[in-house]
Amino acid sequence: MSNASSYKLARFYLELQDMNWPAKFGTVIDEYVQCTGINLCKYSLNYKPLRRFDRETLLRELNRRSLADFEMLSVEEQEGALGLHTVATFGPLDVAGVYEYVFAFRSNQDFTNQFTVLAESMARAGELLYGYGRGLSSDCEPVSESRMIRSFFGGIAVKGQHPVKEWLEHPREIREGAIKGIYGLNLISSRRAQKPIPWLGADKIQSAVRVSDCLLVQLSKEELARAKTRKDIGRFVREDMD
Repeated sequence: MSNASSYKLARFYLELQDMNWPAKFGTVIDEYVQCTGINLCKYSLNYKPLRRFDRETLLRELNRRSLADFEMLSVEEQEGALGLHTVATFGPLDVAGVYEYVFAFRSNQDFTNQFTVLAESMARAGELLYGYGRGLSSDCEPVSESRMIRSFFGGIAVKGQHPVKEWLEHPREIREGAIKGIYGLNLISSRRAQKPIPWLGADKIQSAVRVSDCLLVQLSKEELARAKTRKDIGRFVREDMD
């Protein structure tokens, strides 16, 4: 169960297709609200200033754009940065059409079930390539998953991260199911699961739950703790922080 100072984060990597992508995005928002009960109040499209959230207004804006002109969308709750954040994150790696979706929300429900529902929603919106879920404390910024540092004068800074070095496998291979890290909830593509995953035993793959064309692999706190002691993968183990 989460407390008031923590939240859940579900991150997915999705390849979008041109046909009907704005309508599919609207369905993702609807299913997100239904699944989590989050109250979305404001949004920013392509880095413009935040505006009051209205579903139909947002969809009209999206419909006026081609997918190639869709860079970023942030739909947030009233307080804090929790909500839905989408960005074409792989542009610098010359990987077009793949978007990162970050869902951040407070929850007293079964997070594994909510994560699965969101993953299924993603799979209906495009080709689901990879994902993971974890718990974070309220002093972590959702998009970077880094702790926010407050200055003496009240300002907030977030520690920067290297966009490639934080990945266990190179993100340029995201269409092949590249793995970012080792989490409590790991959504691994069936294509990637056909190749050896050194930190993941065959028994875990065999017992995984299928979600669309991916496998949901769960690791316990004890399994994460053991993996963290390994020199080869330890720094890529990311435990819950809630």
